[in-house]
Amino acid sequence: MKRNLSTYLTVAAISLSLLATSVNAAIVVEDAQALVGSNFIHPANFGNYTVPVGTEKLVVIFGTEHQFDNNPMTVLTVTFGGAALSPVVQSSGATEGSASVWFLDSPIAQTAEIAFTTDVGKTNGGGGTAFSLSGTLPGFGDSSGAATNAVNITTTGDGSAVVAAHWVDSGTPTADAPMTQTSSNTWNNGGAASGAIYMVTNSGTLVVPTFSNSLADQPSRTAAAEFLAVPEPLPPATPSIPVPTLPEWAMILLSLLLVMVAYSGMRRKLV
Repeated sequence: MKRNLSTYLTVAAISLSLLATSVNAAIVVEDAQALVGSNFIHPANFGNYTVPVGTEKLVVIFGTEHQFDNNPMTVLTVTFGGAALSPVVQSSGATEGSASVWFLDSPIAQTAEIAFTTDVGKTNGGGGTAFSLSGTLPGFGDSSGAATNAVNITTTGDGSAVVAAHWVDSGTPTADAPMTQTSSNTWNNGGAASGAIYMVTNSGTLVVPTFSNSLADQPSRTAAAEFLAVPEPLPPATPSIPVPTLPEWAMILLSLLLVMVAYSGMRRKLV
């Protein structure tokens, strides 16, 4: 591309090169509280939870089960202080258990009940975690649910948080590394549920939330979801001055020479 000679003769001709990329700050867990209960008659609740000031997203994860074996059930709604949470993913079906992830953007900072309803009248018990997060984008990223003890999540942004809910028919479930277990509950009918979280640094990372159990070969369900961090723009790059090419240097020198010759001629005329 041909550049104007004045670009190099004017001191003000400095180009600012701004980076078109950004970095993502880490999500902050403002608060996390275990949710436990048993012998739920619906509508049911996990009791009160306090969302701290500054929370940008309320996330609720939990597992629960039908009061009768091999009878499918589904969680229909989750609310906080009457405000409906949005479903992300739920694993439910042929067996009596369910594991699900729900969220509410911009929750009111208050103390209120976390309640839920199902398509059955009674569930044996439930367990999970309520998270108050800040530094998050609205909505969610990747999600997955399956009738297994593990699912795959491939992160779609830097600084994400991955959460996972788990239900198992019998035994004591434990979240495997790199997940950090945040809750565990067993109830008198033999079922159990657990919740976990993992903070992820890089986009495109494969995370496999996995739960081990004290008893082998038990029916189980796992649901997991990614929540994205707010991107922060990088500062401007150092200002750069364009460097002339050899032909352009020749033009500059020739122009300066012509200016000097013209100036010399003008002085002789004035004298």
